[in-house]
Amino acid sequence: MRFLLLYFYDAHAWATMAPDEKASALQRIQAWRQEPAHAQPVVHTGELRGADETISVFLGPAGHTENPQAIPGPYLHATESLEGYLVVEAADPDAVIALVKTWPTGGVFEIRPLL
Repeated sequence: MRFLLLYFYDAHAWATMAPDEKASALQRIQAWRQEPAHAQPVVHTGELRGADETISVFLGPAGHTENPQAIPGPYLHATESLEGYLVVEAADPDAVIALVKTWPTGGVFEIRPLL
């Protein structure tokens, strides 16, 4: 079964980190991705540009498109920003949760089963 993992992080905390702390975090993520136990289930991964480059298109209520509007910025205004995603192959959600718990740099993952 495939799962979409959406990775959120605190953009303000990242912006205020010292450069050496950022470099260390990025190195830990790279090392995590290269470990066979972590790399094997990953089908695809990607990073996203910042929330300041996001555009949300509001179409109207479910089932109807009424007066579509494109508005700069993310749909949700939250403390955490969507930074990237992974698509993984796993037997069940518990296997995905176990994988996510090994992520080395904090943040939040949202796990969605793919159809």
